[in-house]
Amino acid sequence: MFQGEDSVVQVVLTITAAYLTFFSAEILAGCSGIIAVMFCGLVVKAVGETMINDTELMHHFWEITEYLLNTLLFTLGGTVWGDVSFIRFNLLYLF
Repeated sequence: MFQGEDSVVQVVLTITAAYLTFFSAEILAGCSGIIAVMFCGLVVKAVGETMINDTELMHHFWEITEYLLNTLLFTLGGTVWGDVSFIRFNLLYLF
């Protein structure tokens, strides 16, 4: 059977693989890092899924990460939009 630490190591390896793929494509090869990470994800899904010990842990980790990063993205986007709309164009007199 597998240990709990093995599953954590596998999650860390997926993060590391994604980062190294982005870095090597964008910086070293001069290609699109986003497309390279997408291709890396497809390869891991096709080949590496049978090697993952705890697929439920992996799924939940990436689900939580997706939720947190989407929240951060839309919060920052709303802040920037508010800055551009109300402060730079002096539309504060509407309220």
